[in-house]
Amino acid sequence: CKHCRSHFDLQEGNKMMFIIIQSISEGWEGKNTFRLFDLALDGEYFCSLRYSQLFQLQNEIQKTFPATELPPFPPKKILGLDDTQLEERRFALEKYLQALTLAAKISRSDLFKNFFLAAQFASWEGGESEIQLTVHLLNGKNVTVKASALDRADVIQVRVAKEMGLPDEFVFHFALHLCTEEESNNSIKVYRRVYDFESPVILTSRAKGKQKILLMRRFWHTSVHDDLKGDKTARNLLFLEGVHGIENRWWKCKEEDKKAIEKAIQKSQKKEFLDIVCKQNDYLFVRIDNLTLDFQPDKYVGYLHIGKDEVRIFYKNLPDDTDYVSKEMKISRIRCWKMSYARETQTLVLALHYLVSKGKMEWVYITGEQVAFAAQCVQGLVHETVRIAQKINIRKPSIADRGSIPSFPKVNRRELARPQRPPPSPSKPIPKPDRELSASSDGQVAGETKDKEVSTNGKTESEEVDGRTLGKSNEDGRRSAENPQKAKLPERPDFLDPVDIGAEAVESKRSITNVLKKLSGSKSNEVSNDLFDQVYGDDDL
Repeated sequence: CKHCRSHFDLQEGNKMMFIIIQSISEGWEGKNTFRLFDLALDGEYFCSLRYSQLFQLQNEIQKTFPATELPPFPPKKILGLDDTQLEERRFALEKYLQALTLAAKISRSDLFKNFFLAAQFASWEGGESEIQLTVHLLNGKNVTVKASALDRADVIQVRVAKEMGLPDEFVFHFALHLCTEEESNNSIKVYRRVYDFESPVILTSRAKGKQKILLMRRFWHTSVHDDLKGDKTARNLLFLEGVHGIENRWWKCKEEDKKAIEKAIQKSQKKEFLDIVCKQNDYLFVRIDNLTLDFQPDKYVGYLHIGKDEVRIFYKNLPDDTDYVSKEMKISRIRCWKMSYARETQTLVLALHYLVSKGKMEWVYITGEQVAFAAQCVQGLVHETVRIAQKINIRKPSIADRGSIPSFPKVNRRELARPQRPPPSPSKPIPKPDRELSASSDGQVAGETKDKEVSTNGKTESEEVDGRTLGKSNEDGRRSAENPQKAKLPERPDFLDPVDIGAEAVESKRSITNVLKKLSGSKSNEVSNDLFDQVYGDDDL
């Protein structure tokens, strides 16, 4: 069905690329002044754009992708905008941009990539001259390639792969990441994957030496590992990943294999090492530390362990505690996830909605320095699981013309106080909330105007209408739905700004079964266990 395809089409866009308009600033060119919309990517400033530039992008998208359904683009105004109208425009543009990132054909197109590369370049004080860009590896060594600020990350990654001798079919099993090296223990902290349209030169320049570009894997399944280890260059990279995983406690070795693994590392026997480690239970897992885990109302500190077909949560009551409590979530049990931005604390929040037991769903809200990387890991794990089930090969570097990069004037900007968010329009009725939420109910996708959330105790709920959250108790909610004009905005929870939600729904097993049934061509309600187990094993909801 169309709904299932919207969740599982492997050509979909960057679902976990969280883009918001973080603020509105003032720009000037000569004596003329104008408003700029400051875009943040995964919580960090990315670029500033004028309304006219976004309007131009919208026109190009309409010409190139006429069949793609997108939210309405805010219209032009003859007269100037007051603060309320400006904030309404900001909100509409934000929803439009989030929808672009979810549209596969658009976000993967050179039109999209080149536009935002040009916007990033115009919002940076540097020039176009080439430099020697250093791309780091997990063993402390690096690869150096020529690059300019107008070179996209996917272009630079292809150059790095050619420099190392990595075959084209394996290039995008790896990716460039932003990271820092901890001086205290020489460990690597990964913040996020670099998106194709970003400029690594600009990213490293803005970081002023604090962050580096790291090449590491972006695959999760041992079947991909088996394909890669036959190539010498890929085998070397996998060896570095495996050693790094052991040293940084990303995964543990079986007691009976420890001596053999240590011997293979000491003698640099890469093939023997990989043959042993691929049999370890936690191999290819990633550990993300120093997170705050909010189960509403209980809040803990802990870490995530992500890999294969599950997300493991480890948490403890106090930082000094030694014993962790663990929860394991199969990918098939994660109902949906979404990213939000808490403006007061200027932090990203990853929310996971998962099935605890039959009929019981819970939310967990995760914050921390590496939360963007955690979101990318979850999305990448699901994406690869379905790609393998559908037997679709990963993309290869394209030799086609990558299109022209627009020329934007350099941005001159100064910050302004952000205008207050306008109250909801009294003319719009507030839909009555759906009070039942089960594991098999349909999920909402980013860009829709309605997003429901139910607390774990089932006593309160909030509903988002056009991005505005209306909270109500069970009794007051009924009165508000019957008389929407009297509904009032409550105080928003400090962990969530509903304006900036980008959501990606992952179907429950019942809906996933429909997808697999479509793939197998079956007309009955039964799906072959072989096909189902390719994706989710024998775990039963």
